[in-house]
Amino acid sequence: MKFFNKRIEYKWIIAAATFLMLFMTLGFCSSNRDIYLCAITDALGISRSAFSVSYSLRFITATIIYLFFGFFIEKFGAKKMTLVGIAFLIISCLLYVVGTNVVVFGIAAICLGLGLSFTASTMAGWIIGEWFGDKKGTVMGFVMAANGIGGAVAIQIVYPIIYNPD
Repeated sequence: MKFFNKRIEYKWIIAAATFLMLFMTLGFCSSNRDIYLCAITDALGISRSAFSVSYSLRFITATIIYLFFGFFIEKFGAKKMTLVGIAFLIISCLLYVVGTNVVVFGIAAICLGLGLSFTASTMAGWIIGEWFGDKKGTVMGFVMAANGIGGAVAIQIVYPIIYNPD
């Protein structure tokens, strides 16, 4: 592939796409979840401890999926898993938007755990490991920085919407 008359190796496009994937999935769907806690519980009259159960459900779901990650990647491949993960993240976001009780938030959290399991750190590590033999540590560091950068950008967008004084 040529870009400004220079040849770019396809693997760098893969690295950029993986960076963007983590920027969105971890940065927007995970890193800034704590700012929702007070807004949701106060608006709906749900106790914070009841709402926090959804955090546990997310991590339990992810733990179970990670135990079988090798099986899933072997059976379905990275592309299908990533697409399924993005679908689960979309479902999770939609459920969080319409949720009014802890059951809906729990289901949303399970979908979030599934989505992040199929699109986030483990998947990024597998993709980078496949494409970058000798430089995988450096590239993985670059890709994982997307989590923090995505979270920093997301909070600048989401916080004013949630805590708008008007």
